[in-house]
Amino acid sequence: MSTTDEILVKPARAAARDALANIFKPVRPTGDELERALAIIDQDYQADVRAVVIDALEAVERGEITGREGLDEWLSREIEDHGRIICMRQAKLGLFCSSNEDAADDVGGVSDVSERMFWAFRADIEERLEHFNLFGDE
Repeated sequence: MSTTDEILVKPARAAARDALANIFKPVRPTGDELERALAIIDQDYQADVRAVVIDALEAVERGEITGREGLDEWLSREIEDHGRIICMRQAKLGLFCSSNEDAADDVGGVSDVSERMFWAFRADIEERLEHFNLFGDE
C-alpha cells in the first residue's frame, strides 16, 4: 500500500465505518419523549375523527343527510376510503388511539387491521355525533 493510500484511503474507510456504525445504533427514547410522541399520534387521530364529524354536521346542515339511515350510508361512504383506513400504518396507529378498538367485535369480529379500524373509526365518530342529537328521538 502506498503512502497516499495510508494517508487518504484508510482514514476515509474508517470514517465511513464509524458513520455507518452510528447510523445503525438503536435510539432509546426517554419516557418524556415517548409520552410526547404518543400524544402527537393521538392528536393526529383525534383530528381525523373531528374532521369527519365536522363534514357530517355540514352535510346535515346542507340537507345531504336526513335521518339516521342516511347518516349510516354517508359514514360508510365517507370513511371506507379514508387514509386512516387504507394505510396500514395509519390503521394500526388509529386502533392504538381509538376508544373503540374492539368495535369490530360487535359486527361479527374481523381480524383484518383495516376492517377493524373502519369499525373503530366509525364508532369514535358516531360517539361524537351523538352529542349533537342530530335527529331527535328518531
